[in-house]
Amino acid sequence: MAYIALVSWLVTAGLGVSVLTTWLRHRHPRSRFPTRLVAAHVATVTAGLTLWVTYLATGRLLAAWLSFAVVNLSNGLGDTIMLGRFRALAGIGGSWLRDYGRALRAVLTGKYPPQGTMHGILGGITYLATLAACVVGTWGPIR
Repeated sequence: MAYIALVSWLVTAGLGVSVLTTWLRHRHPRSRFPTRLVAAHVATVTAGLTLWVTYLATGRLLAAWLSFAVVNLSNGLGDTIMLGRFRALAGIGGSWLRDYGRALRAVLTGKYPPQGTMHGILGGITYLATLAACVVGTWGPIR
């Protein structure tokens, strides 16, 4: 399970680089690109992946659980970016919860570019795979 999580981390990060490159290449000069938010997202992903590799190299569960904590933060930042992009494209800014549901629906129905859609979906899979590997590493296989 730990190596499945690693593959998920790596594929998600690779797609994230693709999304970021496309976004930077095509952004409008007067756009309000959330540079700090995106930088924080990239930094947390890098820190989480580094902690996960540390866990795999050392077997120290603290590194695994810290990585899981960081993936929570990183996914929250990613969701904030997704919601902001949705609101900007839709020209709305209502209830956070309602807009978040609409943004998720837009992602899942293919209204975002394929790399962004897959990056978002794999972010959730990375979260679940990391959690599962942490639980299995802590308590052993469930019988």
